[in-house]
Amino acid sequence: MKKIYLIIAITLFTSCSVKKKEIEYLQFEHRCIIKRKSDQVLVSILPFPKNKRLVETNHQNKATTKFIGEKEYYKIVDDILKIKKEQKDSTIVFTDGSINTITYRKGSEIKTFTSEKLSKEYPSFYYAVKSILESAGIYIDNIR
Repeated sequence: MKKIYLIIAITLFTSCSVKKKEIEYLQFEHRCIIKRKSDQVLVSILPFPKNKRLVETNHQNKATTKFIGEKEYYKIVDDILKIKKEQKDSTIVFTDGSINTITYRKGSEIKTFTSEKLSKEYPSFYYAVKSILESAGIYIDNIR
């Protein structure tokens, strides 16, 4: 009987003291089948210790990294979450040969938004992409 109480106590103690970290990141990918492969862009914003976020960028065949603060990261997340409010479907269709995808993951929830053109006609998608690119040091007009 004492063993059962000991096992229950250890289980409760470890379950209360272990903090589960949710996986959270976001990614933006721009591909254009008409233009050169070097015009493709991949930006990933990943968690990093000490309240920072690591921004990894691959653009014009160059990989770069930099850090941003939590405040800037959550402003980007707010911009991404506004996309869902503006459009009922997660895909915006145009015909210029490019595809733009924003993926946001928090825990087991994954939200993906896709557009075939960066256009101010859909301002929430456009400004979410713009804020992601600015965090990576890329000007949005350089990829359209």
